Amino acid sequence: MIKILGHRASLSEGPYENTTPAIEHALKYADGMETDIVISAEGGLFLVHDNMFMYNRAEYLLYSHLNKASRKAAGAKRTDQMSDQEIRSLQTVTDEPIPALEDLLNMVSGRPDFVLNLELKSDLTALPTIEYLKPYIESGKIVKEQIIFSSFNYPELLKVRETDSAYKIGLLLEPSDRISTLIYPWSDNKESIYHVFCPNIITDPLVKAIQPDFFNLENDDVTAENIDLIHDSYPETKIMMWYSYREPPPKENDKLFQKLDGLGDSIYAVISNYPQAMKERFMTQSESLSA
Repeated sequence: MIKILGHRASLSEGPYENTTPAIEHALKYADGMETDIVISAEGGLFLVHDNMFMYNRAEYLLYSHLNKASRKAAGAKRTDQMSDQEIRSLQTVTDEPIPALEDLLNMVSGRPDFVLNLELKSDLTALPTIEYLKPYIESGKIVKEQIIFSSFNYPELLKVRETDSAYKIGLLLEPSDRISTLIYPWSDNKESIYHVFCPNIITDPLVKAIQPDFFNLENDDVTAENIDLIHDSYPETKIMMWYSYREPPPKENDKLFQKLDGLGDSIYAVISNYPQAMKERFMTQSESLSA
């Protein structure tokens, strides 16, 4: 059965995104969650969506998540320019602290069925994240099978593949109607690019080296034709669909399910801003089909 993952734990449903209450919401109502890994100047790992692709450019938008006092404290600094303590002292617009990766892993410990899609948002986060996971894996609190590393930063995904091939990897792609651009225009990194979905990216040498387990596509790009193109090069690869509309799925709207019914078992998961509503809608659909 297709899994439902909360986008940024729960982007538009209940608690504020990527906070502890949002994680609790996803744990209660979804099959898993997607979240964003950023790194501090000291190498600490935290959860916040600080870098945004804006159709044809990247913008650093940490301030948009912070309350007034934290905006003043952060100033123009990025998370990779802050100490762990500086990040821990920040609060979101709902006065919640920014969680550390440690907080997430402790909350999810003992739930091997709960999918953790860790998007490597900051540059140079692949190896620190793998290292941080090791004691959780070794103790059995977290299992590798529940982890999916994803990123628009393909060089970081290649590090994951080369360091530990047991981890699953999701290749993130922007919608095909947008324009590729640098992910970190403020840095010296000119190799990491927001790629849009197109046939050429499927056969790109870097993508071939990564050997993704999943292609993470926006809803409109999830078509039978595009899936066939992907399967020509990666027959076993599944699709993770970004269904990131800001409004919850209406119960009477069957367009999504008509699409999914025609795609067979190619879809692994739907990543939704409304995981509870989407999960309930999927359960209702499943019951109606089995009746």
